[in-house]
Amino acid sequence: MKGFYHRNEDGSIARSEGIHSPTYSLTEGNKEETFDGWKWFDTAEAAYSFFAAGDVVEITKLTLMNRLVALGKWGAFKGLLTQLPSDAQDAWDLALSIRSDDPIFVSYAPTIKAALDLDDETFSGLLAP
Repeated sequence: MKGFYHRNEDGSIARSEGIHSPTYSLTEGNKEETFDGWKWFDTAEAAYSFFAAGDVVEITKLTLMNRLVALGKWGAFKGLLTQLPSDAQDAWDLALSIRSDDPIFVSYAPTIKAALDLDDETFSGLLAP
């Protein structure tokens, strides 16, 4: 999903269609510019890869399951997995762990967040080391 992305102090990634302050405004029309850490990306995958560079987090699937159970979201996540395309299902089945920079994980992150009703901070917390 195209837009401006920013890495927050806690490591979560925020997205916005435009950035507006009293003295400056970023829109798609001036997307080559940056402001206060906000940078334009044409895809979420590119943004997450950019901000994860040198800071890749990897957790086991069991850790992810335990965190989703604690949030009461494990059942919904299992249901979501059955609805995703076969590449995502196969990746989940064959993986031993989840990496924050994995292209399949990054590409389905918005779908996961929406289906599980997770905000950016909670979603980022799922991948905390």
